[in-house]
Amino acid sequence: MQSPTDRRQFAKVTLAGAAVAASVQRGSATMKPIPPGIKLGVSAGQPSAAHMKFLKELGVTWLSVGPIQKTADAEGFIKQREQWEAGGFNHNTWHSGNISLEKRFGKGLLFNTSFNFSKSLSNDDSLNYYNRQGSARTAYDQQKAFGAFVVYELPVGKGQKWLNRPGFANAVLGGWKINISENTLSGAPVSITHAGSPNRYLTQSRVNTVAPIEQAKVPNWDMGQRFPTAAQTPYFNMNTFAYPAAYTIGTLGSRVLQAPAVYWMQFFITKSWNPVGEKLKFSFRVDGHNLPHKNPNLSFPNTQYNLNNTNAFGRFTGVVGDFSNFGTAQANIQISIRAEF
Repeated sequence: MQSPTDRRQFAKVTLAGAAVAASVQRGSATMKPIPPGIKLGVSAGQPSAAHMKFLKELGVTWLSVGPIQKTADAEGFIKQREQWEAGGFNHNTWHSGNISLEKRFGKGLLFNTSFNFSKSLSNDDSLNYYNRQGSARTAYDQQKAFGAFVVYELPVGKGQKWLNRPGFANAVLGGWKINISENTLSGAPVSITHAGSPNRYLTQSRVNTVAPIEQAKVPNWDMGQRFPTAAQTPYFNMNTFAYPAAYTIGTLGSRVLQAPAVYWMQFFITKSWNPVGEKLKFSFRVDGHNLPHKNPNLSFPNTQYNLNNTNAFGRFTGVVGDFSNFGTAQANIQISIRAEF
């Protein structure tokens, strides 16, 4: 049986200087020479639907809520369907496009930047065998990602412009490299839940929307006063939502809104020594996270619609990540020494 990897639609173009090389499968590209010293990469990926094997020994039968029924084939795999076709159980799709640009300026200076746009869809969180509420963005569907970094080897020490000689000065001042990077990631998807409803429901329900979902995020949002929490400007407009009517499941799907984006800067400074040639190598490195420009990356806001506690909705009570993890709001510096032999 053909694997999902074999069915992948993939196109990639690499351009370096005046030379152009292309590798394209089930795709096309327009290619033109670019100035020497610049490398441009463009890629796109579209894996086919993820096929989930059924536990046939449990007697599970494939059914579809759409107008076209689907059944498990003889090997217990779901037959492929298009992304937007109605129905779906244990289904996942992912589409992505990436463009990157790299420039080596010479004399130890390198610049690289990339941008990725993607979308990932899977089952609704509340989906189960008896209660199928459709597809939704995955919890990790952070659609836009931008990254850029600069690496510079200081022109000091043996073989460089200044202090071009061996000895103590080269051992202390020569061979240092500096890297500064900036990463921007769009916010993770969030769902609006509800509590305190005066109505009764037979199954899990979601809120209704009473205005276009684009109006849910407060325009030109600024937190204002952080403490106490109730004094913050809410990130989402509570008046966009309402309790579902009794015995209904509500109209708003899962993960249609986004938490704030992540802006994270890093730097590192490093130097290595080879006191006895290739047999032994010492490395010294200083890492700065969320530095030199510190940005307070906020975690998810409160997304529980509750008219009995309106001062909590849309407010923030935490920041992203723990110590030194990607996106952490805690600026910190780490120093490390490494020996290789």
